[in-house]
Amino acid sequence: TRFQANPNSIATFLTTSDKLPIQSGIIMTTGIVNWAAYPNDSPSSGCAMFTPGDSRLEKIAGARTSDAAILEIEFVANTDEVSFEYFFASEEYPEYVNKGVNDVFAFFIEGPGYDSLYNIAKLPTTGEPISVDNVNAQKNSEFYIENKPWRGFSVDNPGTSLASIFQFDGMTTVLEAKAKIRPYATYKLTMAIADVGDNIYD
Repeated sequence: TRFQANPNSIATFLTTSDKLPIQSGIIMTTGIVNWAAYPNDSPSSGCAMFTPGDSRLEKIAGARTSDAAILEIEFVANTDEVSFEYFFASEEYPEYVNKGVNDVFAFFIEGPGYDSLYNIAKLPTTGEPISVDNVNAQKNSEFYIENKPWRGFSVDNPGTSLASIFQFDGMTTVLEAKAKIRPYATYKLTMAIADVGDNIYD
């Protein structure tokens, strides 16, 4: 296992709230991971980490990347398929969709049966990769969740609302990355996320 990024950009998380699409797992960010847990009190939360981008993600996003966070895991399984649940969130939502800041996520697999890196983080309906411009209120909206800013405790925004516990302005629904594999063979999974166009908004 290897992580390439600032060490403050990855952690495990656990929540008792049913408002987040996933309640426990690994969280990676292009900024400081603890900031994701704050109430959504800012439409522009972020931290420039001044770390490199990733050329593989640039091919997907169609633009320069920076502040990439990359987790690599080698594994051997006794099944013929692996699958993972995930969701993607960004502070570029909703106001910067299609404005050159197409933050991006990929889940690459490599090993027997894959001649090159293959991205398994794609929409189940269209096969498009996961990015701000591909999943938003206008495009593939069935996979998009808006997280309106926190306004304090009220009938519309009780303490158990999504905005009360999560900073990012928008996110995808739960998505599944899955791949066929050969039992007992060695594979490598690479989870990668990066800022596109600017390195400020996480």
